[in-house]
Amino acid sequence: MSRKITRAYNPKFTIKLNGWDSYLKCEEHGDKRGNLQAFFYNWYNKDHSLIMKFHNHTHEKYPDAADEVTEFDPVHLQFPLVGVPLLHRVSLPITNGLTK
Repeated sequence: MSRKITRAYNPKFTIKLNGWDSYLKCEEHGDKRGNLQAFFYNWYNKDHSLIMKFHNHTHEKYPDAADEVTEFDPVHLQFPLVGVPLLHRVSLPITNGLTK
């Protein structure tokens, strides 16, 4: 028996990665038809320091976003740079499952 979705969904969950001393914080956004519209998967060390972000979303709601932020919309990876403030990250595009 299938269940009809009557409203958009927005689950948030955390996955503990045993043996890696890390965890994945996840947030997903879907429409009323059950289609995934955007996701945010952030991977952290057990000390809560960022390892990597893997996102699928656009920045169209943020018209002042810099070109280096919107260049890789919608799917992109972000890695913190050692010794550089958290706001400055390396972003990589994802195309057909592979980076460009």
